[in-house]
Amino acid sequence: MSGPIVLVLHHTASPATWTREDVLRSHLARGFRDVGYHELVRILPNGLPRTELGRPYDLNDEWEPWEVGAHVRGHNRLSWGCALVGNYDLGPPPPVLMGAAAVAFAWACLRWSLDPLRAIKGHRELTATACPGRFVDLDTFRASVAALLR
Repeated sequence: MSGPIVLVLHHTASPATWTREDVLRSHLARGFRDVGYHELVRILPNGLPRTELGRPYDLNDEWEPWEVGAHVRGHNRLSWGCALVGNYDLGPPPPVLMGAAAVAFAWACLRWSLDPLRAIKGHRELTATACPGRFVDLDTFRASVAALLR
């Protein structure tokens, strides 16, 4: 497999203070073998954003089928998933969080030669869920990623 064809935006539906280890504990309790998302974007206690590896997805810069995510049932084999840490059904994500996520998605678009307006999907666009939260405007997010790539 040469790479994903869909880039999926999620939220963890958790406290915004969660770390990768908190997400891992939650996913292990649900029967996953690792974090389900390939990357996580969160705000550190100092207010700065941080993008972290969730589930490893490559060796030697190759997309590895054995590291398929566990983030959208029925779509994992051909997708890459990145989650905003927090619950964005309760309120809007901080602009600094969305900016960091846009950079992560722009990188993914460049890496796999994907058009952000076509490749980026919210979890809710692929299955019946509110994820990445009702306060996340997916069209604005896609446009911000496209602007970074111009």
